[in-house]
Amino acid sequence: MKPDDRYAMEAIRNNRLKYVRLLRKTVRGKTRYFVQLVLRGKPPKKHEYGSDTVVTGLDIGVSTVAEVSSRHVQLHELAPDIPAIDAEIRKISRSMDRSRRATNPSNYNPNGTIRKGIKLQWTYSAGYDRLRKKRKELYRKRAVLMRMSHEMLANEILERSTTVICETMNYRALQKRSKDMTRNAKNGRINRKSRFGKALANHAPSMFERILDQKLHYIGKELIHTDTAKIRASQINHVTGEMIKKDLSVRSFEIDGNTVQRDLYSAFITGHTLYSSEDSMKPDTVDYESCANDFESFIFLQNKELERLTSEKKLSWYIS
Repeated sequence: MKPDDRYAMEAIRNNRLKYVRLLRKTVRGKTRYFVQLVLRGKPPKKHEYGSDTVVTGLDIGVSTVAEVSSRHVQLHELAPDIPAIDAEIRKISRSMDRSRRATNPSNYNPNGTIRKGIKLQWTYSAGYDRLRKKRKELYRKRAVLMRMSHEMLANEILERSTTVICETMNYRALQKRSKDMTRNAKNGRINRKSRFGKALANHAPSMFERILDQKLHYIGKELIHTDTAKIRASQINHVTGEMIKKDLSVRSFEIDGNTVQRDLYSAFITGHTLYSSEDSMKPDTVDYESCANDFESFIFLQNKELERLTSEKKLSWYIS
C-alpha cells in the first residue's frame, strides 16, 4: 500500500477484512498478479455529497445523460473517449483478418466466406499473435476507461444532489432488431434493421445507472425510477398536458413559445414527478404546477448549456 494513500488506510482501519483474493491480469502483454482485499462495510467517502432537498432529473439515453435540477442543467456524453479506442480496435481486427486469410487460404470459399462442413485447421503467423495481444490490451484499457468515466460522472452528479430520479429503461429491448422494413426518404434505400446495440456497447448506459445506484446505496438512498407506463417524459407538454409522440430524429421542439432540447426537457419533466398515492411504488404523475414555476429558470440554464456545447463543438447532432 502506498504510504500517502489515505483512502486505503482509512478503509483498512475502519472496516473488517472479509476475503483475500488473488487476481491474475494481463497488462501490456505481461502477466501480473495482484492481492485484492475485500472489506466488510461501506467504503470511505472520497467526495462530499450534495443536498437531498435538490431534486435532479436524469434522462439516460443510449450515449448521453441529461441532468436537470433547479440549479444546474447539463448534457453529458457517456464515456467520450471510448469511440477513439474502438476505431483502433477495428483497424487491428481488419489487419488480423487479412493475416488469417493469407496464412489459411484453403479454409475460405472463392466468395471469401469460411468453409463449412469440415473440421478446419488454422495457422497463425507471429505478426497475427502480436496483433492479437495488442487488441487484447486495448480491450482491457477500454473496460478500465469506461468504468472510470462512469464513476467520475456519477460522483459529479451526486456532488450536486442525492435525490435523483430517472426513467425506467429496458436496454435489452433497445438491442433488438427492428421488425419493420423501412426505406430512406432521400435515396430510397432500405434502412438497416439493427438498432442501438453498437451504441449501447460503446457507451454502456446500464453500467452507469448501476454505478450511480450503488453509490446512492452507500448513503442509504437509491436511484428513483418513474413509472414509464404512465409518464412518457419526452412526449409530455407540461403547458397543455398533452402527450405527443415524436420521432427519434426530432431533437428539439417548441413549448410555450420556447425551443427546448428533447433530452434536457425530458430530464426536466422527470425531475418534476410525484407519487399519486401512498400505494404508488414509483412516481407516476407529473407536478404541472411546479413545472410551470420552474420552466423559466430551466430555459435560462438550458440556453447557457446549449451555448457551451455549440462553442465546444460537442454533441452537435443532439442539440441541432
